[in-house]
Amino acid sequence: MKSRKLKFLIPVMAIGLGVAASAFTTHDKAADTTDNLIIGYVYESPTNPCDQKLVDCNETAEFLCYSEGQPVFKMDGTSCITQLRRD
Repeated sequence: MKSRKLKFLIPVMAIGLGVAASAFTTHDKAADTTDNLIIGYVYESPTNPCDQKLVDCNETAEFLCYSEGQPVFKMDGTSCITQLRRD
């Protein structure tokens, strides 16, 4: 009788452990998408001072944001003054 219970419980426990482990190993796909990109502005020339670029930046991170070596700004009204940041 004891052997029968043990033979039944081992596969049940293995399946339960597998289900529990899979719940903690799922990958968050939201961080991998391009939905995190925002529109930033880069200084191009006096005739086109704010050129649009899609960048992975925000306003609250620690480091300044650059695109192709140029600082990236946020559009404030009609000018690009606030430099964006990145983690």
